Amino acid sequence: MRSDREVRRTDPASLRRVLRRTGKRGGALARSIQAVACALLLSCGGCAELVSYAERLGDPSTGRTLFVRTPAAVGGFVGFGLGLPLCALGFPVTYLIYENQRSRNPEQADALSTLLWPSFVLWRTGNLIAAPFDLIEWAVYRAWEGPPALSRSEREAIEAEIDADTLPSCPVTPIYPERG
Repeated sequence: MRSDREVRRTDPASLRRVLRRTGKRGGALARSIQAVACALLLSCGGCAELVSYAERLGDPSTGRTLFVRTPAAVGGFVGFGLGLPLCALGFPVTYLIYENQRSRNPEQADALSTLLWPSFVLWRTGNLIAAPFDLIEWAVYRAWEGPPALSRSEREAIEAEIDADTLPSCPVTPIYPERG
């Protein structure tokens, strides 16, 4: 004679109930993870910060070394390549969006960014592969560096801006010595 537990384990109806019950728990967990991920993305204030960060990862003028810029470039290249088939599939939709933009405001309609939108999104997403490398580089190297020295032209531009802001408020006319 089989025990009640063995009967429940082999009974298809009870097995379906168990699977359904555990599936609901897993679904609730997945939904809560999605809700937390959405809340985190919304707390960033939009995609603009994320896109500008992804652009800065590959920019040499930001002071990042090849340790960060190389994974960003490779990830962006792969992301853009993966997005091209999606651009081909989504062409009917993106073309309609582009035509709508062009009919409303022809000066601001950009065919390249509208028609290749999936590739651009995956390009910036691929750049984000370098984010862990950026964190490591920042902790090991960039956080300990001082600010870069100003060039002569940058220093003169700052001094001219200060003069333009403060000298008009002086009650006297400055006299500059003649060079000669």
